[in-house]
Order: sequence, then C-alpha cells, then structure tokens
Amino acid sequence: SAKTREDKTNYEAFYLLGRAQTRLAETSQGDAQQQYFAAAKASLLRACSLDSQAPEAFYAYFRAGLGAQNKPADDALGSAVIATKLAREVSSYAKYAALTYAYLGQTQNARNTLDMLASNQRESQIAEWAKAWNEKIAAGIGKEQILAEMRLPNPETGSFSEWTYANAEVMQAITLAANKSNANNLI
Repeated sequence: SAKTREDKTNYEAFYLLGRAQTRLAETSQGDAQQQYFAAAKASLLRACSLDSQAPEAFYAYFRAGLGAQNKPADDALGSAVIATKLAREVSSYAKYAALTYAYLGQTQNARNTLDMLASNQRESQIAEWAKAWNEKIAAGIGKEQILAEMRLPNPETGSFSEWTYANAEVMQAITLAANKSNANNLI
C-alpha cells in the first residue's frame, strides 16, 4: 500500500496489492468483505490501466469482480475475455472466458472456446472439463449454474500451470531447431 502511494505508476505494486486485497476479501465476511473486494477491484483496475498487455491483471480483476457483487459487472466479465485474448496459451484464462461467454448468452463463442480446450492433449483434466461443459451448454444450463462454476475456487491458483498445447508446439519447434543445430555441428 505504501508503494502504491509513493509511485502511482508501479504496475507490480498495484497488481500485488489487488491480489492481496482479493485474498483478504475471500477470507472475510459482510461489510469487510465488500470493502476488500472494492479495494481489490480499484487496485487491479489501476494495474490494468498501467499495463494493458498484462493478462494476469485482467484475470485477477475478473476474479475480484466475481466476489464483489451478486451479479458480476460487465467490466469484470469482459476482463476474463481480455485475459484470454492476451494469453491464449493459458488454459485457466480460456476456461473462465468460455464460462463468461456462456453466462452472457454468447453460446457460439463459449462452444468454440470449449472445443479448443477439449482438444488440449497436455491437460487432460481441463479437456474433460471442457467436454462436460460443452454438453451442459448444449443442454441449456442456466446462468445461476454458470455463475456458481465461475465462483468455485480456481484449482490452478495454488500450483498455477501455464503449460498448454500452444506451448507444446513452441517446444517442438525449439527441439527441432536444436536438433538441426546439433546435426550441423556434426557435419
């Protein structure tokens, strides 16, 4: 908090403060919880404005926005989609973008995102989740159930994994380049 008062342009300070305030809100109740969520949203919004290319700040703003109100505000929901567009390789961002699309009634966008996640060969758990949710959306699941799923604790938070299908393709290209370099050295 002192760091954000000293330097109003310090992205990292605002981002970390917002994350800390979100954690405090999640463990509080009543008025204190709402105050922490409001403070978290303000800090994270500032972080997003300082670095509009930081997907983690938009995702954190989304998570804070989910807790701040009974019905999430459009800006909080939109930030889940922005995070995904900025970091398409992060499956947990795409998961919440798919849920956001479904919540907003953008069924085709939700299904497209879920189809992409369902083809993820590296993360079988997210692929299975996506297949199940594609079926739920096709069956016409309601907004309350979608919102309940969005509000579940994110299992990726503790041991956050950013390794995805897109990263696997990059690693294949790197491996091929390294093997080619090794072959050239032998010749």
